[in-house]
Amino acid sequence: MTFTPKQIIHAVKNSQAHVTAVDVEPLSGGVSASMYKLHVVIDTTHYTWVFRAHKNVHNEYLFLIQAHSKTNLPVPTPLYYADNPNIFPSPYLIMSYIEHDRHIVDMPAPHLARMLSNIHTTDITGIDTTLSAKLHQHMQQSSDHPLLQVLNNALPYVRYNAPTLNHGDYWGGNILWHRRDIIGIVDWEDVAIGDPVADLGKSRLEFLWQFDDETMQRYTQHYQYLMPHLDYRYLPFWDLWGAWLLRDFTDWIDDPMARQQMQIKYDRFVSVAKVKLAQEIQ
Repeated sequence: MTFTPKQIIHAVKNSQAHVTAVDVEPLSGGVSASMYKLHVVIDTTHYTWVFRAHKNVHNEYLFLIQAHSKTNLPVPTPLYYADNPNIFPSPYLIMSYIEHDRHIVDMPAPHLARMLSNIHTTDITGIDTTLSAKLHQHMQQSSDHPLLQVLNNALPYVRYNAPTLNHGDYWGGNILWHRRDIIGIVDWEDVAIGDPVADLGKSRLEFLWQFDDETMQRYTQHYQYLMPHLDYRYLPFWDLWGAWLLRDFTDWIDDPMARQQMQIKYDRFVSVAKVKLAQEIQ
């Protein structure tokens, strides 16, 4: 869903009474959320904020409050949440903007793995674990999709790791860099408490798409080196879980050539995971 600058300015000025000027700039990268960069003036001081609107924005707002105050994760500062159809047609969140490098040539696999391991080793005792439903909630829906059938058939055999904080959408577009350092993780719309290997599996497909098989494997190996206590026997299950969640990727990509290349990688990723999963549960 897209919104007009006039709608957003109206929402911001209703949220922050002392705002005297707002400039709105669309942000790219979001699929399920609408995002805008705000240049705001309060009295004579200039601020840069982010405006996010999506159906799960209240959960994201609650999580960011807790994460900002109780963890060391590099998350934006939540500033305001509202759900008032008389002001704006969707629930929305205003948060700080993290300044970062716009053009990243290289995203080193070890850095990506280390940040994911940092998320998964975050102390969740101060985090409200009711923020998100269980990771396998989607499997409970009725569907004749072949991937869902494979997942449901394998589910009784899967042994879970101890639950951790999961980002839920860990890919390059949600990772902010300054030079070769990760300085921000954004888009916590799908945050959940669950098996950390679920996060790894979904992100493996994302990085296969963004880079190549070699980078995906180096990322995986470095994560496993950092998290040796986890049981990776059912990584193929979580690979397929990620592929199920990302099954509609062709709807997001306009370029036919890019869609074709992503489809080739997707099909190979799913094929390999199916074979490995079948071997594990025999």
